[in-house]
Amino acid sequence: MKKHKGLKILIIVLVILIVLVIATLALLYVFTDLFKTNKQLFAKYIASMTNEKTAFFTTSLQEYKNKKQITPYENSGSITANINALQTSNSSSSIATDSTVQINNMLKYGNDTRINFSGKVDVANNRDEQDINIFYNNDVSLPFKYKHVGDYYALQADFVLPNYIGIENNNIPELLQKLGINVTTSAQIPSKLEIQELQSLQLSEEEITHLINNYVTPVLESLSEDKFTKTKNQDNSVSYNITLTMEEIKNIAIQELQTLSQDTVIINKINSIYQEISNSTENLITSEIINNIIANLQEYNTEDGEVSITITQINGKVNKIEFIFPTSVSTNMSLGTENTTNKDIYETTFTITKDETASNLTYNIELLLDNGEQQSSAEIEMSYNNINTNSVVENHSITTTINDIVNMKYNFSNNVVFANSVGIVDFDLNNTIILNNYKQEDIQIFLSQLGPIIAKKNEEQMQEIGYPTELINPIFLWVAGPALSIYSYNMTSGALLENNNLSNMQVTSYNQQFLQYEGTRTGAQVRTLVNVINTHNTSTTNPSEQIQITTEDYGEGGALPAPTTMLGSNQSPALVTGKNYKVTFAYDPTTGYITACGITEVASESENNSLNAIVDNSSVVSNGIVNSSLQN
Repeated sequence: MKKHKGLKILIIVLVILIVLVIATLALLYVFTDLFKTNKQLFAKYIASMTNEKTAFFTTSLQEYKNKKQITPYENSGSITANINALQTSNSSSSIATDSTVQINNMLKYGNDTRINFSGKVDVANNRDEQDINIFYNNDVSLPFKYKHVGDYYALQADFVLPNYIGIENNNIPELLQKLGINVTTSAQIPSKLEIQELQSLQLSEEEITHLINNYVTPVLESLSEDKFTKTKNQDNSVSYNITLTMEEIKNIAIQELQTLSQDTVIINKINSIYQEISNSTENLITSEIINNIIANLQEYNTEDGEVSITITQINGKVNKIEFIFPTSVSTNMSLGTENTTNKDIYETTFTITKDETASNLTYNIELLLDNGEQQSSAEIEMSYNNINTNSVVENHSITTTINDIVNMKYNFSNNVVFANSVGIVDFDLNNTIILNNYKQEDIQIFLSQLGPIIAKKNEEQMQEIGYPTELINPIFLWVAGPALSIYSYNMTSGALLENNNLSNMQVTSYNQQFLQYEGTRTGAQVRTLVNVINTHNTSTTNPSEQIQITTEDYGEGGALPAPTTMLGSNQSPALVTGKNYKVTFAYDPTTGYITACGITEVASESENNSLNAIVDNSSVVSNGIVNSSLQN
């Protein structure tokens, strides 16, 4: 009897152990990655990115953004840029070196310039104010103030006036007319400009589940296990990858579109987003349109190449997403009298990385294009330090490198300190110039008086820092710097105008700096072009690199070989302010580079009706916009 009792106990213990083992394995399967296939793991971490606890875009970031909307704060920060022309890797000539040095010497003015700001923000009460200072160097700066309360937006600078000068965000079409900007009825400019949150872009939990069940899960189930791989990384993170051919991508797209063509829920969602953005009542897509797209896609011949998607997680949270795919770039460019087509295949890598700690958060977005010979990249970094406190430091930067031509970085930093209140007072409307309240002719006279004051101040400061006044302002280099670097590269790569096998991109980049002035232009604009050409001509000792200025009309593009002797000083036609001129270009029929610029006067229909560009007096505006303090 005791033997039977002992056997029963043993059997019960074994059964309990087996149940415990099965339960443990089940829990491990559900809550850990043990026993899951690579495909199941890939799907798991894709899905985890929308979970509140493991979301890729964390709740701390959204909470911080919400806090800025409802809580007043003081802030201070800066905006900077750093642009550098890179020495061409395929040229060791002294001309190339000298040109790169000269361009970087010019870019240094822009790199030394920074914008500092400090102020108060109260989004909930629709008001903010900032003290802004443009520093050209440590000793020369341009301070001014910005203020916004309700619908009023204004600027103030002591060197101009003690008054704020601004506009009211109301009756915008009428204001634009007063400022001399033609507004047609078809422009559909609203009376009041507002940033509205698109409600249609918000996805409900039901819509997210619908997308996963109908578009994500079916695709994953249709793919075989051998498409998925798993890699353990040195930092203890784990990557899950799927690699597909372009033909497989095409078939997946067709599968998804076929599902969409029968899915009224998502069709209606897409149309509602389009209608809210466009303020239209028409539909963007229908089942018929989708079926037509499917038919065209089925006939499309895919190219070689693969698409790779990698999801990386550490401690159960996704911290990196990477897409690698081929990009075909076709370029049609005109070289003098011929049209040619180039086609390059780039391997494009798009990566989003997240680095998160208890109080710090950083996102890094990178795009890399590489064709084996040339490489370009763009990177955006967004970091938030102490994001869970009342004192947050934001740093946002954009970095771009174009082949071996130019590198540029733009940085925005902002220190945010939350407070119970910040005390932004209302405008004193008796001492504030709101342009909406005045007649068009009075505004035009006022602005014509204001312009020379600002231009004079700018010229004084540019002379003080030694900056060429014809280039307006170093801030201009933040935008034009990359174009100057590309121009320098094309001029000094060791082959320009000496080798007929140059790429179309080089020719176009070279010509574009002049072609932007092509067509009918004012005397002032043509004078600028003449200065650009003369500066260009004096920067080279090679006659074939020079451009002649003539009074010929070359039509849509004449043929004129490059000069064989130095042109010397170009004599341009007399240019009169207020008159218009036609600008045309001639090209070397062999290389396609511009060799001559033709400037011809365009007859005016009624010169007597033209307005003077500048009002040459500083008299008081008739309706009293400002008093006699507005003087040169």
